[in-house]
Amino acid sequence: MNCTATGFIWLGYLRRLVSCPICLGTGADAKLGEQERRCSKCRQVKPHDEFKRTRRCRACENASVRRRSEACRAQVLEHYGTVCACCGTTDDLTIDHINGDGQEHRKELFGSTKAQPAAFYRWLVRSGFPDGFQTLCRLCNSSKGQGGRCRRWHGSSLVTSSESEGGDGA
Repeated sequence: MNCTATGFIWLGYLRRLVSCPICLGTGADAKLGEQERRCSKCRQVKPHDEFKRTRRCRACENASVRRRSEACRAQVLEHYGTVCACCGTTDDLTIDHINGDGQEHRKELFGSTKAQPAAFYRWLVRSGFPDGFQTLCRLCNSSKGQGGRCRRWHGSSLVTSSESEGGDGA
């Protein structure tokens, strides 16, 4: 049997397939133009340039990557904590290098200090959640990065990261 859209020839042992492995076509897909494909996830017909190197369109592939990244981030936050170790907020959380060598560590791991957080979260999971990291909100992490400790005012006293972990702060 030949696929009329791509010219692919199905061999006898492939007759059990319902659709063409190249264009994902059934009989109805034979009417697709040469510049169109059907997404294997959403089943919508879209132009070829809407596809990366997969059988899914860009929108479906990006959504899948986003879901995996969010699941990985949730796993990391579950391990290191879901509240800021400095101020106690649960908003806009990040992972902080406790010893302050985040820039050097990212450059060593990824060759750049501009690595995406998802790559860092994947590294943490693959490495078995190593010690030396804590959860901080973006504001506390940024403040700590400018001077070695959090410089934000948190109510009645200035709280440093070491104090919030039970250290003496000295």
